[in-house]
Amino acid sequence: MLTGSALPLAEFLVRKENNMEKNKKKNKKWSRPIHRVIFYLLAFVLKPIYRIRYGYTTKHVDMPKDEPCLILSNHQTFADQFLVGFSFYKHPIYMMATERIFNLGFISSVIKFVAAPIMKKKSKVDIMAVKNSAKVLKEGGKVLIFPEGNCTYDGRLCTISTGAAKMVKMLKVPVLLYNLHGGYGAKPRWARSARRGKMTGCVVKKLMPEEYESLSAEELSLKINEYLTVKEIPSSDPFKSNRRAEYLEKMLYWCPHCNSYQTLYSKGNHVTCTNCGMTAEYTVNLTFNGENCPCTTTEWYDMQAAALLKKLSNFDGTIFKDENAKLSSFGDGKTVFISKGEISLTPTTFTAGGKTFDVKDIESMAIQQNSAIIFYVNDVSYFLKGGKRFNPLKYMHAFYMLKHLSSGGNYDEPIVNVYLGL
Repeated sequence: MLTGSALPLAEFLVRKENNMEKNKKKNKKWSRPIHRVIFYLLAFVLKPIYRIRYGYTTKHVDMPKDEPCLILSNHQTFADQFLVGFSFYKHPIYMMATERIFNLGFISSVIKFVAAPIMKKKSKVDIMAVKNSAKVLKEGGKVLIFPEGNCTYDGRLCTISTGAAKMVKMLKVPVLLYNLHGGYGAKPRWARSARRGKMTGCVVKKLMPEEYESLSAEELSLKINEYLTVKEIPSSDPFKSNRRAEYLEKMLYWCPHCNSYQTLYSKGNHVTCTNCGMTAEYTVNLTFNGENCPCTTTEWYDMQAAALLKKLSNFDGTIFKDENAKLSSFGDGKTVFISKGEISLTPTTFTAGGKTFDVKDIESMAIQQNSAIIFYVNDVSYFLKGGKRFNPLKYMHAFYMLKHLSSGGNYDEPIVNVYLGL
């Protein structure tokens, strides 16, 4: 037993030990030598695979290993973190990634050990993500960000908010603007199989802090958009497959011929409306051949969004409905299953996996991969997973349009000024 005089000394030693432990955690480096070895081995193994699978070629970026930089890239496929990384295989890059991959139990532990990604809450402002990026850069590391936040659905660059430019100005490090080209043809987001074609990746511009420090966030954002934009459609390089159109209904939810919703079905190289019989071929050059249909996915995307916005301007009923979806919540490193059931959306309610939420209580919504929705209610993160032909895009379009209309917007406003989802 400690005497009275020994107690203050014991308390001092305990506090000192606790403070040392806190400082140790605080000073623990994000960037570690093992990452350099792992990244080099991954590039050595995966680069030939993606050369065969996507026809992917890239140029190596030679730069000092301790020079910090932000790499901003357009986002075309779910493998882009590897494809960009091949240009920096001598220097590990730390990707900003959605919180979903940090809540997969043992798999998340492996990912964190191998790649140490920086967690970012999807479709929400996340100050901790900025702080962790600054920590990596201070250590001389390289941080990869896809400022769109999502892979493209229709071949165009997704909307990039001024948040990316504000982050660049805050961090004050060199910025490498990276172009991926051909990914929408090689493996579009809505597809389940790759096509034989040509894909490339390279740095197109290096911006030094002195070049952008005098620019406003809006001006810098325009410059970022300019350099990350690539022209994908129509493609001069063919992308060959016997299943080019399969799963297009994961992106297209409206028939331009009969104005019906959720009636499209794809098989082989064609997409067909089960309501009116309209059929269109999706060609090797990423265009459509068919009567009464748009010429490209970009045109179809805009037309369906405009049609939906007009429909919602005076609508009271079930907008969309699907069956057999799984609802989970995630956080603290794990995903917890909640329920399984239908998905449906009305102007006031969103039913997810059989559980109903008020639309007004949903803070934001985003798409994960190509068959899931992440949404936030009262600081709880929900994950909704649909079937293999489930189209999450229509729900997100409708959700943000309802928000727009409820705040006083009108259905005649151009869709580019309405849609804020991805």
